[in-house]
Amino acid sequence: MNDNDPVDPSSETAAEAPLPPEVRDATDAPPVEDAPVPPPGPHEAKGGSYFRNVRYVIFLAILGMGGWFMYDGFVGYPTERDEYRRLTTEAQQLRDAARDADAAAIDEQVVEQGLKDHSDLSILLQKVLGFTLPPIGLVLLVRWLYISRGVVRLDENDVLHAPGHPPVAMSDVKEIDDRQWERKGISHIGYSVDGSEGSVKLDDFVYERAPIDAIHDRLVHLKKDA
Repeated sequence: MNDNDPVDPSSETAAEAPLPPEVRDATDAPPVEDAPVPPPGPHEAKGGSYFRNVRYVIFLAILGMGGWFMYDGFVGYPTERDEYRRLTTEAQQLRDAARDADAAAIDEQVVEQGLKDHSDLSILLQKVLGFTLPPIGLVLLVRWLYISRGVVRLDENDVLHAPGHPPVAMSDVKEIDDRQWERKGISHIGYSVDGSEGSVKLDDFVYERAPIDAIHDRLVHLKKDA
């Protein structure tokens, strides 16, 4: 082969050809650092302010709707029906007197005001909604406050404290169900304390997110190393 002949790249041996970056020796890559160990407690999570504030707004909205329905049932709808019937009766009397133009003016007034001849059933429905919505809103508010009550705490000895549950040490933790953690931020910590079994629900929406996440990560780390 002449020195002036072009070199065929395919003739290079594997040792001579440079390797692409993705297949080079792994020793050339910087070492991957281990994930940081979640710090020990204490971690305390109170009821989430966003969760509670939104529920207060919903409760007030339900109360407002109840008042609105109550007003329509006892005042608004009956008054509108009476006015509709009065005007339509007057329009009919004008037609009977061959005063069609005046009757048409009254008909136009009824349309412009959006008056309707509400039925007794429609008025009753407004009253029922007005009476039932406020108690329903109160029941929902009590439930929302109940499920976000107290404090979820992981103390310096890695003992989990949660409202409605006994203190749960790591030796009492039987399983950590994380099937909803990535999608919803919900984890269930199954435990057995003195023969009593239960499950603590960690929810980083109902309770403050940062401390709940810290508690969860710490428990998962300790359970993995147990």
